[in-house]
Amino acid sequence: MIALLISAVALLLWAGVIWYGFDRRVFRKRRPGQIRPAPSRRVVITVVLGLLAAPVVAVASSWGYLTCLGGGFDLGISRSDGECVGITDGGYEFSGALSDDFGDDTRGALDRVEAKIAEQNAAIEKPAVTVAFVATFTSDLSGPRLVHQLEGAAAAQQRINRDRPYAVRLVLAHLGTAEKQWKTVLDQVVELRDDQEQPLVAAIGLGLSTSELAEITRTLSEKEIPMVSDVVTATNVGTTRDFRRIAYSNRDQVQALLAKPIPPSESVLLMRYADDTDTYTKSGAEATAQLLNDNDIQHKKLDFGTAIALDPLCPTANGSATVFYAGRSRYLSRLFDELVKDNTCGHITVLSTSDAAILKLAGSDKTAIDSWGIQRVNNLLEPGGRFSIRYTPLSQENSRPQFQDLKAAMNDLDFNPADLSTGWAANAWDALKVVDSWINKVLAEGRKLDATEVLARSRVMHTGQGAQMFDGATGSFCFAENGDRVDSTAPTCDLSARKPLTVVAVP
Repeated sequence: MIALLISAVALLLWAGVIWYGFDRRVFRKRRPGQIRPAPSRRVVITVVLGLLAAPVVAVASSWGYLTCLGGGFDLGISRSDGECVGITDGGYEFSGALSDDFGDDTRGALDRVEAKIAEQNAAIEKPAVTVAFVATFTSDLSGPRLVHQLEGAAAAQQRINRDRPYAVRLVLAHLGTAEKQWKTVLDQVVELRDDQEQPLVAAIGLGLSTSELAEITRTLSEKEIPMVSDVVTATNVGTTRDFRRIAYSNRDQVQALLAKPIPPSESVLLMRYADDTDTYTKSGAEATAQLLNDNDIQHKKLDFGTAIALDPLCPTANGSATVFYAGRSRYLSRLFDELVKDNTCGHITVLSTSDAAILKLAGSDKTAIDSWGIQRVNNLLEPGGRFSIRYTPLSQENSRPQFQDLKAAMNDLDFNPADLSTGWAANAWDALKVVDSWINKVLAEGRKLDATEVLARSRVMHTGQGAQMFDGATGSFCFAENGDRVDSTAPTCDLSARKPLTVVAVP
């Protein structure tokens, strides 16, 4: 904003110099008999320098905004470290910055859901608060997943703004492709907390499970902004009391996957990334290794980065093996491409955490399906074949009334109902709905609707032993003190009576 102010001042000075030059006839020769003295050499030089320098200063000051005009003009979006990042109310289109891994279907769907959010923000006519959806909008790991998340959040916003005496203004905060610009963007997010008309009361989303996540959660907590992540599953997300998650932690997912004992005769392979900055894969692998050790099952680790090369899995012909994949969804097909080459095993079972929900995208963006190899994997998972996969889905109970409400809201907004299949939309819906429960409680108690009051409710509602359960589209749950989701079988939050997670087996 300061840069634009400098640019505006420079342009005004430029206009002033032009006016002065013509008014004083700086560039005109004095005619015979003219009374007005000719301008001095110093004045002429000053005017010329002003004409040259002012537009240069104006363009240089606003360059960060001008280079981002491809997605539309938005004062909240500017260039930082080569990327257009910042905050928009939905009017800025990020689709042009998506990689070639995604086709027109994903680009068009992203533009449409952003437009819906912008439309809902513009239609607010009652007291409102702001909630920031913090994420990477252009990562190669996002694409259709981000579209589903935003659709779930937009659907929740539509229901809140329709049914409540207040409204939610949903802003989108883009952290950069690899979330490296998180500090610049969070500075913008934090500024919204002091808005007098529509104060920021919470952040949802929070991006990917990477090393930046701990810094993001720590920063928001220090600024007393409560958070509800929709799809983050990394076990360790920093030491903050204000973080909550709708997705199940990696450790909870791994425990569910290993609840069915692996036969001692089976070979076990644990695959993870070599890059420890990817906390999603690191925490999943660490939890798996710990639990396998506890069960005294023979296992081995294999770190991999850009290349995957597997040794023979089964020591005996026609044996069986279990491969735990602690990796990102877009590379799941590469694992299967290598497993196909193994001729030592009669059957191979792959265990995966919730990123395997990508297999539900079979009817989505063809470009993404081809580049991620989704159809290749699904073709291998045929009954009677050599391969099967077991994974923990995000949504556990799609028959719930709250899920049907989400489905109806998606229909009202003309979103593709097939986008509910992965669970990403339901998790984002619940994330915003949890924030809505905090807001509603503040008003029910007759308190001022601001960030401080919402923060106070967030720290006690649905959190801790004996707390009220939250009834969401993904199930009935509460939160442990560390923010982890707990599906309790008791009517109130009982951390010792956790409901077992569902595990999907294909085929």
